Amino acid sequence: MTWPSHMLVGLALAEGFGLSAPLVVLGSIAPDLIEMTVRPFNGKKGKSYLRHRGYTHSLAIWAAAFFLFQTTSLMPLLAGALFSHLMLDALNATGIPVWDGSRRRVTIFGGKVRNKTVGEFVIAGLIAWSVFVLAPAIHAPDADYFYRTGLIDRYEYERRKGLLKQIFTRTRNQQMPPWPKNDVTD
Repeated sequence: MTWPSHMLVGLALAEGFGLSAPLVVLGSIAPDLIEMTVRPFNGKKGKSYLRHRGYTHSLAIWAAAFFLFQTTSLMPLLAGALFSHLMLDALNATGIPVWDGSRRRVTIFGGKVRNKTVGEFVIAGLIAWSVFVLAPAIHAPDADYFYRTGLIDRYEYERRKGLLKQIFTRTRNQQMPPWPKNDVTD
């Protein structure tokens, strides 16, 4: 896939999930930038330490880095590389390597999308639109949302505001607090 496609999906990813746009867009072209940076330092004439879609496009390496650094400031860059660059590259026949660029490669939809064609830009545009439009719907609502939309009334909101905020902001490791009994009669 081409850089404009990677960058378009990266920008949609950043805007849809509220991430740093410059970092996500940089991450969306990072695997290719790493290859370009290493090329001048090749060992033998014509031989490259990193061939295209080798280690720099490794699904295992980028996924491990994403999960290891997801709570750091590198997460947007890694998200761009993993979900913009690698996902789009997996759409064409070459696919992306699971580990080192060997025969084990991942393709999406059988790798039917060809580079530098109208199909590439249509697919990238559809993915970008989907991410931009659907990502905000994935975010969990909070207690204020339920009150503003009329799903709960003012009395229930005021009485249970603290509990509702705890429920919607709890982390994976915390237990959900018990619902108070007999506070409001139905």
